[in-house]
Amino acid sequence: MSALTFLESLVFDYIKITELPDWFSKFTNLKKLTLSLDGNPVIFPDVICRMPSLVSLNLSGTNITGIPENIVNLSLLEELDLSNGKLLSLPDNFGSLGALKKINISGNELISLPDSVGNLLELQEFNLSRNPLPYLPECIGKLEKLENLDLSNTKINGLPKSIGNLAQLTSLDIRGLNIEDAYIPKSLLDRPGVYSPDKENHGLHIIRYKYAYPEGALNYDTFIALYYLTFQDILCFSEKAEREGLLSLEDEIEYIGNAIFRKGLRLVVEGTDNSIIRHVLLTSIERETNQYQKKLKMLALEGILAIQAGESTSSMMLRLNSMIAIKDNLFDKACAAYLNGDEESYEKAMEAISKIKIPEEREEVNFILRAIKFNEIIRRSGFKAIEKMLNTQALASRDIFEYGLRLYLDCEQEEYINQILDNFISQETDPDRKNLCLAKRKALDCIIAGDNTRILTMSLIAYFDEYVEQRVLKSGYANYHEPIYN
Repeated sequence: MSALTFLESLVFDYIKITELPDWFSKFTNLKKLTLSLDGNPVIFPDVICRMPSLVSLNLSGTNITGIPENIVNLSLLEELDLSNGKLLSLPDNFGSLGALKKINISGNELISLPDSVGNLLELQEFNLSRNPLPYLPECIGKLEKLENLDLSNTKINGLPKSIGNLAQLTSLDIRGLNIEDAYIPKSLLDRPGVYSPDKENHGLHIIRYKYAYPEGALNYDTFIALYYLTFQDILCFSEKAEREGLLSLEDEIEYIGNAIFRKGLRLVVEGTDNSIIRHVLLTSIERETNQYQKKLKMLALEGILAIQAGESTSSMMLRLNSMIAIKDNLFDKACAAYLNGDEESYEKAMEAISKIKIPEEREEVNFILRAIKFNEIIRRSGFKAIEKMLNTQALASRDIFEYGLRLYLDCEQEEYINQILDNFISQETDPDRKNLCLAKRKALDCIIAGDNTRILTMSLIAYFDEYVEQRVLKSGYANYHEPIYN
């Protein structure tokens, strides 16, 4: 053990550890520590705070919920990575870690920052992305050496005036935020390089997509929202190209969240032949396994080629609208109004489309959490207790879960109810929507059978992908922790 005290680097990257033994504090010369802690939740190991030589600490991917105040004992700490955890807050004295140069606390549950953060005068990189953070404190303006600030996919809707004091700031990531120029301090917008970043003059690069485009598998609701958003992007870029020419699109490309649309437009601006663009993008599209992503990428591809060819915006809208069949498609209404010369109806349809946003949470997650909640109420107080809680809009759209609960409240003939629900399910042609219907039917079966919340939850998450499982376990599962395991 005495020989180990001279260790300077220790990495447990693929080993899950439930706790650190007290003798870890004997690593007095350790400068770099990377490890994974297994558990839910995880308490920040106090023994780490007794390792005074630490310069780099990486606990990414753990479920740490808080940081002890004696972390300030790590006076030499320069890099701290606590990303993808369950941090709810930072200690009030966090700013006493004066040597910190890089902080990554992305993917946690922070809703505020202590004012002492303004004392981190050596800080150069600060990643706060994917936290439900509603605002940024004024003290952020004291971080004079800050170069990179990532606020993407937080809940921030405006920036403090003091952020204009960050003279060294070269990258500000606000992708997925609802921030307009009016809510960005003028002192930032006037900085060189905001729209055309120039590394040679150290201009500020503001990274801001109009919306955060999710990668990987999509569910139906997200697909519908992205369909409208992608279609709108195509029309907007088409109109701009018509007015100002293709080269005018160059400054706007960086704001596009859709990677394939961004890549395609860049090729267009660079003057690439349309056959090459089609080949490059189709090669990428053919590797896509998610049916919804593939449809959206094909839509983007055709839109890109139409913009390059100079196709009129009206012709493009009619042609692209024919590519994807969607129930109650607002673009159908817009196209019909356009063909009939009904300008007022056309404007109303386009206005409704402009208000569509990507759902904050997937429908599958919301459904499972609602099923868990209803199951607990019914087990405790009976069916009548949920009667006034049913969603009338969902009933009108024949949602299997809500409609089924209504039927069970009004009718005791199970055979009759089953026939109605089976008819609804058989009419669904989209495979993902049908899978969701089957999960909702399973929820009804579990509730009627009197299954406990643990059985209900496990039965429902089995229908969906890992993302849904993780979100339920993190959000809903935790809220019903006792019923699940009792």
